[in-house]
Amino acid sequence: MIFDSPLFLLMFLPLALLAYYAVGKKFKNSVLLIFSLIFYSFGEPIYIVLLVFSIFINYFFTDFMANSTGKKRKILAVLSIILNIGFIAFFKYAEFITASVSDFFSMFWMDFGNFIPVAKMIAPIGISIYTLQIISYIVDVYKAKVPQQKSFINFALYISMFPQMIVGPIVKYNEINMQLTERTHSLDDFSQGFKRFIIGLGKKLLISDSLALVADYTFSLSKTDLTMGVAWTGFICLVLKIYYFITGYSDMAIGLARMFGFKFNENFNYPFIATSVRDFWKRWNISLTSWFKEYVYIPLGGNKNPTVHPAKISKHTYINLIIVFILCGIWHGTNWTFIVWGLYHGMFLLIERLPKIKNFMEKIPKPVKWIYTTVVVLFGWLIFSVSSVDQFTVYLKALFGQGAKISHVTAFEYFSNEHFLVLIIGLIFIFPIKAFILKVIPNKLSENKIIKIIINSLAKITLAVILIFSIAVMNSDIINPFVYFNI
Repeated sequence: MIFDSPLFLLMFLPLALLAYYAVGKKFKNSVLLIFSLIFYSFGEPIYIVLLVFSIFINYFFTDFMANSTGKKRKILAVLSIILNIGFIAFFKYAEFITASVSDFFSMFWMDFGNFIPVAKMIAPIGISIYTLQIISYIVDVYKAKVPQQKSFINFALYISMFPQMIVGPIVKYNEINMQLTERTHSLDDFSQGFKRFIIGLGKKLLISDSLALVADYTFSLSKTDLTMGVAWTGFICLVLKIYYFITGYSDMAIGLARMFGFKFNENFNYPFIATSVRDFWKRWNISLTSWFKEYVYIPLGGNKNPTVHPAKISKHTYINLIIVFILCGIWHGTNWTFIVWGLYHGMFLLIERLPKIKNFMEKIPKPVKWIYTTVVVLFGWLIFSVSSVDQFTVYLKALFGQGAKISHVTAFEYFSNEHFLVLIIGLIFIFPIKAFILKVIPNKLSENKIIKIIINSLAKITLAVILIFSIAVMNSDIINPFVYFNI
């Protein structure tokens, strides 16, 4: 089940909310847990067994760890983490690993390479999300940052809560442990959550899915049809498709959580206004970046090394960054292009940390830094989206005018007036327009009661229009598979 489906919006969500608010405080978590498991079972019913097994084994394993001391406590923590990594490695990466090994040996000993069986697995939906959340719980309890969760219901809800199950955000245990036992419910919170959900729904259905038609069509063309105009049209649509897909689902998750009394941290902060690649990763998928920083980068040593002068950068910092971004690439998908994408971003982060480069970037104007960052990030999405080196090479050449000169396919063959309108809207709202408007409007005007009424009325009308159009699109034949997370 997905958020942007009639089944979820018109049946599952109303029933879940009705049941949740019909029971007392004592039973709310139990009701939400039941509906979360029902939600998960609609994806791959067989993998509900794996999710439940993960919940049980991690609950009791962590219980043993929490009640142990010294070396035994550390061993249990390490074994728990290895177990969870083993789950995701087997179910998500077994096919990729065995196929890569087979291909490697086939280059030297064809018979031996063909002898290696390739595991055919379907990755359980959400395993990339809930595995990281489980690890955050294990580490937080081990380090005594938070107390062990005694309630099995609360622990199971933390792992399987349906709002963040599909695409996140990744909710670290130390961010939500208090909310599992004490949280408030109000009409204002519910209203704000519902508004946020509608905005996310519109991003996904009205912008991402619309531009996906153009992007997917363009990337399916052969090099004989890929002219410069067609390539750039598809490329811009691709980038916006990814952005509005992931931010749309993130908005829906944050909104849904708030409707049930939970307050998740923001996951995006206008990443396309970033003025460095480092700044981009502070704004893009913040929950993932902070997770890798807290549970991988810092434990590896981060940027600290007692043998190196504080003004200099240790080689360990570079190694740690590379490890983090290789893992970040692997986490995103089961293809070498994702690993290359991770290394690509890691390389620029390393370059930006070099003292001379850092000093140089501090001196150049912000618009120049913005152009540099935008170019780097955009071509990173090309690496992310292609399936092979050949496709990347062909598309890159086309972008720089080295593709087909004449083709029966035009840039507007799959680009109607509606697509053009959506593209313009998409380009406008990657920037903080609301903050800009509030900044330029005089305070006296913005505080005027009539102006406030007009603005609030327009906002409500806009939300109603987005919801109506989104429901209409739901009933169409447009289906857009996951484009950001290979989960």
